Amino acid sequence: MKKTYVFILSMLLLMGCSQNNTETDEADQAIAAQPTESEISNGLEKLSLTQFIENLKPDMQDTLDEHPTAAGALAYFIDFKGIKLNEINNLPSTTVGKVLKDSYLEKGKSICFKGTIVQISADRSGGFTAYQGIMSDNNLQPFAFIALGETGDLEARSNGTFCGVVISKMSYSNTSGGESTAPYAVGFFDLPINK
Repeated sequence: MKKTYVFILSMLLLMGCSQNNTETDEADQAIAAQPTESEISNGLEKLSLTQFIENLKPDMQDTLDEHPTAAGALAYFIDFKGIKLNEINNLPSTTVGKVLKDSYLEKGKSICFKGTIVQISADRSGGFTAYQGIMSDNNLQPFAFIALGETGDLEARSNGTFCGVVISKMSYSNTSGGESTAPYAVGFFDLPINK
């Protein structure tokens, strides 16, 4: 999965280099001039969270039965830069209802969700530890997340508050044979150590 993140980060760094060229020229340049890991690191060091999110927005797409790739790229960036919860909470905010209504307008904004963790599992495939999972509130509204940082004693059936950056909304097949739709965000559980 780390190769996917690096590829996306490479494409983001190349986006600004050739805005006056045709689409064919951009594709050719992207293939021929993929940055090295050192160039990627140097490029990422120069970007703020807001700048990275703006560059990533075109890749923040709604998905069906799969995690959005842009979520992995943002998780990688947050880990790489050592970003904390307070910086995410300083972004313009949105609500679950607004994301479900029109995720295109809400992507890149901060969101907080309070509920019960339905499932959570560690993922170390990106070279750092992230926790993927789903939460649900009292109205059975699902919320999908990638949590970075510390999770303390939180596990399935624990109550908690998650705050992160909206990537999109994700629809997925549920156990009753239907389909559920959840906002998808990358961020942290609201614990003092993550602030």
